[in-house]
Amino acid sequence: MEKTYLRSAEAAEYMRLSPRTLEDMRCTGCGPKYYKTGPGPKSHVLYTKQDLDAWLEERHVRSTSEMQHVASRNLFATSASTRPDRKSVKRQIP
Repeated sequence: MEKTYLRSAEAAEYMRLSPRTLEDMRCTGCGPKYYKTGPGPKSHVLYTKQDLDAWLEERHVRSTSEMQHVASRNLFATSASTRPDRKSVKRQIP
């Protein structure tokens, strides 16, 4: 199977998230796996559809009570203690 690589904006659109949400997920470590094409802030971030689909499948639930189980596996960084303060996250401007 040939891998198709998506840039960050394309991956966000594929998952119906905002690009900023996907960026925040990279910072907190709670998002899907990604590739970084080089060192430094100018390098591209790439995702594969397979990784995006796998990440979504890990969060597939039937009820809200299952969400506690998903959250206990640290698949979502929902508490303030696991998320960096937005002011402390240095935003990279392309």
